[in-house]
Amino acid sequence: MKRILPHRAIIRLTGPDMLHLLGRTVTHSVDNWQTGEIRYGALLTPQGKVIADYLAMLALENIYLDVHVDAADDLEKRLKMFRMRNDVTIERLTDDVVTEGSWVDVRSPQMPHRAITPSGVSGIDMPEQEWHAARIAAGVPEWGSDYRAAEVFPTDINMDMMSGIDYKKGCFVGQEVASRMKRKGKIRKRTVKVTGEALEAGADI
Repeated sequence: MKRILPHRAIIRLTGPDMLHLLGRTVTHSVDNWQTGEIRYGALLTPQGKVIADYLAMLALENIYLDVHVDAADDLEKRLKMFRMRNDVTIERLTDDVVTEGSWVDVRSPQMPHRAITPSGVSGIDMPEQEWHAARIAAGVPEWGSDYRAAEVFPTDINMDMMSGIDYKKGCFVGQEVASRMKRKGKIRKRTVKVTGEALEAGADI
């Protein structure tokens, strides 16, 4: 029985221009993208802050975006705004869910692997506590828990360290700001994992 990953939604892109649309709007490259390969990326504001980050899964005729459920509607709406005359259909899927599967989460091998599964297939929800324990152990911040739309730059959540931003690709929304931060070489904020021992209430520090 497959386990459903919590708080995830799916946006599907279909059509001959789906790669072109992502190529000119989001942070990750679409070059040499192999079927079955996952790429990590985000749509940024013009000021270079993360609107929504996601895992993009390339299938034979579609691209699936695995995104936090609370960010899905906004991401879908904004991608449709950028669609212009591109021949691509963008829709949020309500009959499929993100489950554990065989697609590797490129941000960390410690993260649960992914699959897109019809919602009618028998499955159970992964406990939230287990999900958060896994991602925190892997050092992966999450939209909704650690930040929300337009609150952080990609480097704040280590996207550049997890292959989530390609500074050598063509233009994308927010590229000027992102590239300038990289050229300066001064990253002021990072997401870090801290370990320690729990103290009992009233214990001396």
